[in-house]
Amino acid sequence: MDEAKDYYQKGEPDNAIAILEAIISACIEEWDDLEDYGAVNDDLSAGIDRVLTAAILSKEFNPQEKQDLREKIEQWQHEWSADFEMSLAALQQGWDDPVLEKILRGESANFSEMWSGNIPDYAQTLTSIRLEIFEQQEKDQEYLNLALASGQVVEYLTKLVYLDRIEEAMASAKNMITKNDEAFFFAKALRDESAPESALIIARGGLNFPGNYYYQLALWTSELAQSLGDIDTALAARIKAFQDQPSFSHYQKIESLAGEDWPDLKLDLLDYLREFSGGRSTEAKIDIFLHENLVRDAIKVVSDNSYVQSHLIWRIMDAAATVDPDWVIDHARPPAEKILDEKKADRYEEAIKWLKKARNAFYMSGRREEWQTYRESLIKEHGRKSKFMGLFKYQDLQ
Repeated sequence: MDEAKDYYQKGEPDNAIAILEAIISACIEEWDDLEDYGAVNDDLSAGIDRVLTAAILSKEFNPQEKQDLREKIEQWQHEWSADFEMSLAALQQGWDDPVLEKILRGESANFSEMWSGNIPDYAQTLTSIRLEIFEQQEKDQEYLNLALASGQVVEYLTKLVYLDRIEEAMASAKNMITKNDEAFFFAKALRDESAPESALIIARGGLNFPGNYYYQLALWTSELAQSLGDIDTALAARIKAFQDQPSFSHYQKIESLAGEDWPDLKLDLLDYLREFSGGRSTEAKIDIFLHENLVRDAIKVVSDNSYVQSHLIWRIMDAAATVDPDWVIDHARPPAEKILDEKKADRYEEAIKWLKKARNAFYMSGRREEWQTYRESLIKEHGRKSKFMGLFKYQDLQ
């Protein structure tokens, strides 16, 4: 398909369509074998549909050519159970659809009228392909008119930026941006075009909008603000990133930005972290609580979660041996004993690690004799497990 794309981009859409026809025919004939090798109909046909749409929009058809290709596409859909509706729409509309022509001239027109009021799922993809063609042909005004009419906010605003119409873009953004991803990509375009101060204005405002780019935007805003010497904004945005996805690195960065405000801010962040229940925060909580020597808070992380990775629990046990040795012993012995009872020889090294944590807690709490008693019970019960006993003696678990 890359070859077909190359052809239509250099003005040879007939060759592109011929290549795609050969690909589709092969898929129809050999599909059972292709499926055996992991090919997925929807993924492959969607990729073909996109390239075919672009090739169609790169060619001028006479009525007979258009009819012949329409019949071919409909036949492909039937024989392959594929969806080429976007290609059919491109063939039908071309560039002389009356509503499209009005839009491209910058006249008042409703984008939905191109679809009789029922906009299909592929409409924005088809519009993106049209915009790509305008970009290649350097038809800037047509690009802007179509992007604006179809609601392609990022494409419209960034195009203005690349045309060095930054003031116009900033003015338009006030009424157009409604999602944080739009703010993010527009701000990046401004930064790339040497307008970092304007980028910061957009990025900072974008954090107030909904969307799926809140964390990325907050982090990016913090880094941009710091590079511009705006430490207050850098700090505020970094806190937002931390609150969305806590991490030890964010915590340390906030400390470096906060200066003399750190002691009070630290308490607020720790309180926030204690209440935070978002996913993928377990390691961050443990890192931060242990860093601040808040061992009991770290222990609570384990208690509040049904599963915590062993290496994280071991870190807490190292810190908790003098703070809460009973917790260490009570949580180190069971997993070790379970491995031994189930004779899982491939996990005996893990069992040894758990036992070393228990021994350390016994020792640190002045209960060596209790450890020795427990040790002898292990030898008595599992002494015939040669692999385990070899590890047990090698690790010198006295």
